[in-house]
Amino acid sequence: MNIGDRVRFLHDRQEGIVIKFLPHDMVEVEIEEGFRIPVLKSELVVVAKEEAIVFGLPKNPTYNNLTNSNTTFTTATAITDHKVFAEVGVYLAYLPFNDHLLHLHIINNTDIQVLYTFGETNNGSFIGISAGNLAKRSSQKVHELSLQNFEKWSPIIIQSLAFRQGIGTLKEPFCKKLKFSAEAFFKSKKQAPIIHQEGYIFQLDQQPDTMAALAIKPEVIKENMLYNNHRQDIPMKTAVPSTISKPKMEIDLHIEKLTPHSFSMTNSQILQLQLDTFDKKLDDALVGNFPEVTFIHGVGNGVLRNEIHKRLSKHPHVEYFQDAQKEKFGYGATLVKFK
Repeated sequence: MNIGDRVRFLHDRQEGIVIKFLPHDMVEVEIEEGFRIPVLKSELVVVAKEEAIVFGLPKNPTYNNLTNSNTTFTTATAITDHKVFAEVGVYLAYLPFNDHLLHLHIINNTDIQVLYTFGETNNGSFIGISAGNLAKRSSQKVHELSLQNFEKWSPIIIQSLAFRQGIGTLKEPFCKKLKFSAEAFFKSKKQAPIIHQEGYIFQLDQQPDTMAALAIKPEVIKENMLYNNHRQDIPMKTAVPSTISKPKMEIDLHIEKLTPHSFSMTNSQILQLQLDTFDKKLDDALVGNFPEVTFIHGVGNGVLRNEIHKRLSKHPHVEYFQDAQKEKFGYGATLVKFK
């Protein structure tokens, strides 16, 4: 059972859409007229898509009434008018292709059309990989990832815009920046909706604080995938929890803070190291969901400050930047505010 699945009540002639999972083995189900009620999972059954074919139900089924003398009965196979729409249930699915390759899919398990863009971030730049239009209850492969290159996995960015023709509620678009830890990655293993293949599944259209940005440990991922492929009868090993390294709110770019070997470096090499550090820490701050970060670059001849400001002015996720705490840094620091 997944969010967005259509379910039938076992002891009532009612259907609805799974909206969210609740504690104590319960789920929230939206029924007709938009009402949402908590129900035990054991009181529900997922409605199979093949049901309409097996029972010969119409595409938009309504109650079929049978009249016998003065009594009207409702058929056992009748279902409610198709008024309940699943508006949540967009997933990211990492599906193993073999021991070395993962196929990445975006799954739309809703009754709403979804437009999306998918890409990666690298040194503050967005690299577009895929964009498309997902019809309701459909999926699209958007990327392939090699186990050999897990240490080079970049943070991913997914943007989504939902559309439903006619009268309905307006669903807000979302933009997710994601990078997973091995622990979070392997705990997510289950069957993917729509595709019905086991993989590592993450729901995208849930509350922002439930999709925290984390760091990947490739060696743990590789070990667990290989272990699980060869030992199907044994539960997957629990990944070792990783320590999340987040950037400080203030990043000091003075060369003596970055390397003890600056005395042997040329001015060009020093500037390059400072800019490389700036790019990496900017990416870290974005992935870590920091609202802002301060870069301490010093005054000097202004070359480093000017280059940083030039890059920030072109960055798609920077809302604004300004000189930071002039009373403390003078013109030697820049505050960056993210969108």
